[in-house]
Amino acid sequence: PCAIGGVLNQDSIEKLQCRLVAGAANNQLKTEEDGKRLSERGILYLPDFVINAGGVILCADEVSEDGVSLERVENVVNQIPNTITEILDTAENQGIVPSKAALIIAKNRIEQTF
Repeated sequence: PCAIGGVLNQDSIEKLQCRLVAGAANNQLKTEEDGKRLSERGILYLPDFVINAGGVILCADEVSEDGVSLERVENVVNQIPNTITEILDTAENQGIVPSKAALIIAKNRIEQTF
């Protein structure tokens, strides 16, 4: 799903014929419960803010005092697979869906940064 948010909902999830949703739109899930619906159907869902993080990483680097460094951006972008692994491990260890694990990890990182 791309271009609009909230397209993954109770009705649309029932029609999906896939094993993974890794869209680039903001907020693909209509409700938090929809992450659970996907998981119950055996569909892995990785939120847009994880899958599409490279764009934000580049934008953040563009406003740094010393200007953009593609090497620095690439080093951070290359950590996205590790973040995905952390999300999946957290979900499994805590018995929660990956979308909830991703939010927990994101909030923790924000709190540690600010």
